[in-house]
Amino acid sequence: MCDVDRPSAAETAALIDELGRSSLAVECDVSNRESVAALLRSFVESFDRIDILVNNAGITRDALFVRMK
Repeated sequence: MCDVDRPSAAETAALIDELGRSSLAVECDVSNRESVAALLRSFVESFDRIDILVNNAGITRDALFVRMK
């Protein structure tokens, strides 16, 4: 689990762990290549491989999904 806000990532990772799954919380700014590279290294070091990757990052100023381009 990654986020620019590490405490939020840690909270979500803890919920995943409670379900009996393995997780890792990492601070990452997806707009920064070095941050993303460090994130991937952390995951591979912890889990040896990535089986599934969901890239879900976005922002909207009006908070309405229907208005996003």
